[in-house]
Amino acid sequence: MWVRIYNFIQKKRYIQTVYIVMVLEALLMEPRFKFIKQEEVFRDGKAGDV
Repeated sequence: MWVRIYNFIQKKRYIQTVYIVMVLEALLMEPRFKFIKQEEVFRDGKAGDV
C-alpha cells in the first residue's frame, strides 16, 4: 500500500520537475528570442534606409 503511494508521489514529482524545467527554459529563452527578433528588425530597417 505505502509503496504504491510512494511510487505515485515519485511519478507526480517527476512530472512536476519536468514541467518546472520546461517553464524555466521557456523563461530563459524568451528574452533571447526577443533580442534576435529586434536585431533582425534593426538590420531590415538599416537595409531599407541604405
